[in-house]
Amino acid sequence: QDAAAQFAKAFYTVNYQDPQGLLVSFKELSTDDGYTILEESVAPALWPKFVEAKTVTASSQVSVTDQGVAVEGFSQIGGLWQIRILSITITQDALWPTMKSPTFTAFVMLGQQEGEWRFVSFSSQQQIDQLKQSTGGSS
Repeated sequence: QDAAAQFAKAFYTVNYQDPQGLLVSFKELSTDDGYTILEESVAPALWPKFVEAKTVTASSQVSVTDQGVAVEGFSQIGGLWQIRILSITITQDALWPTMKSPTFTAFVMLGQQEGEWRFVSFSSQQQIDQLKQSTGGSS
């Protein structure tokens, strides 16, 4: 699913001098709920760290490989959803201040809005395991 990889590339592309630029790219790639989480929780938590460290991570310094679906299902509220496994690599000189390693795995939940797959939230392995148990483990 290109949507997860596109979102991750946009998410990890940062210029500490342009906080609005980050949110603009999120808006196009997120569901309304996903955008609210990013705007109200994620961005305010991360942004002061970016400014302090003068973090600039260009799109060309971020590479994302979609490893496929971890779990998927259907919700009465949001309809079809899936959590995709992404392998992300950021060049060493562009790492965020919170990053320990240039290569890591991210789990991105996608939902459908206006017929398109879009970002809903980040997930954890623990959430995936719980969802697999409750949905019968389709993968």
